[in-house]
Amino acid sequence: LNWLNVGLMCFFMGAVLVGVNLIAHSRYARIDMTTDKVWEISDQSRQILRRAKYDLEIYLNAIGDSEARSPPEAWRRTQLLLFEMASQNPRIKVIPIDPRNNSHAAVAALFSTPQPNSIYFVYRTPGDKPLSRVMAITDLYASNPATGEVAQFFAESRIVTTIAQLISDRKLKIYATTEHKEPPPQKGDRMGL
Repeated sequence: LNWLNVGLMCFFMGAVLVGVNLIAHSRYARIDMTTDKVWEISDQSRQILRRAKYDLEIYLNAIGDSEARSPPEAWRRTQLLLFEMASQNPRIKVIPIDPRNNSHAAVAALFSTPQPNSIYFVYRTPGDKPLSRVMAITDLYASNPATGEVAQFFAESRIVTTIAQLISDRKLKIYATTEHKEPPPQKGDRMGL
């Protein structure tokens, strides 16, 4: 009877674990219990990230000044945040820039020389040339000048705003005035547009 009792308890415990895993798989949720709240993304940010219809590549150029004390911590938080953002939409890819692979050439084709401590956003719409933005890592945090410690980290709002600008469907219109002795836009030399 003891062995039967142990066998039944093991069977029921296994069934409970399998059931909990199935429920957790279908009703996935993550609670951010970290001190710096890196994993916490607002619902509005999640909606914006899910709206990307085409491929969005985010290139990270983490090479920078070795004497600066805050960029390594800022880069760590930024990379964790970007990988969490990429998990919201399969079209978003986070790619570290490395001269040994194709990522360096892809960024160099759009931005000439990749600048240190920069993040490059490239949104590839079909038919049009890629839309792009550049952001410095120093735009994402405020540090304590005495210790170099990251005092405030506000990367989510700035990164999501940049992504929202890239993926928005609205087209900007540029108007050219030609009635007050302005050079005509069709002029072929440097005086034209």
